[in-house]
Amino acid sequence: MKHFIQIFAVIVVIALLTSCSSTSKDTEKNTSADAPAGAATEVYIDVTDAPTEVPSTENTPTVVEGEKTPAGADDKSELTAGRWNLTAVYREGEQKSIAVQYGSVIRETGAYIRFNEDDTFECILGIPGCKGTYAVENGDVVLHITTKYTGKNEGDACDEYETVKWDHEAGTLSFDFFGVTNVFTK
Repeated sequence: MKHFIQIFAVIVVIALLTSCSSTSKDTEKNTSADAPAGAATEVYIDVTDAPTEVPSTENTPTVVEGEKTPAGADDKSELTAGRWNLTAVYREGEQKSIAVQYGSVIRETGAYIRFNEDDTFECILGIPGCKGTYAVENGDVVLHITTKYTGKNEGDACDEYETVKWDHEAGTLSFDFFGVTNVFTK
């Protein structure tokens, strides 16, 4: 009986090995009829039922080079892209002439505000003006005026804060200085 169990075990092992090494023609093909045992074989997989649809990019945002970013997306770069020229002056709610407000010298020197990348600004209104630092906070621009020019001297040190009203849609900046509201555009 002992030999019978051993013979039966050998037959089962041979049957298992034979069934493992024989596969159907659809899935496997020997690369060579004379390939030694354990040699590599090619496996063919039927992909006719594989999906051919390309994933949609319909909801993927695209960026077009040179396209303007939405207002408020990158406030600082929008602010520092060039100088903002003085276009209107309002005193007590009434529009006034820029030349009358700041004098005829404004024709020679211009009137503008420029925001620099290093968080400094300079505002020239003919002879008067100011300079200091600025910060963009929650879409608002806050000026910290550290020097005022009145035309009478070389500049007085000061420590004033002004919030700039920034209308992104209209493309204007305005803030109060020298008792008037100054409006700037690009």
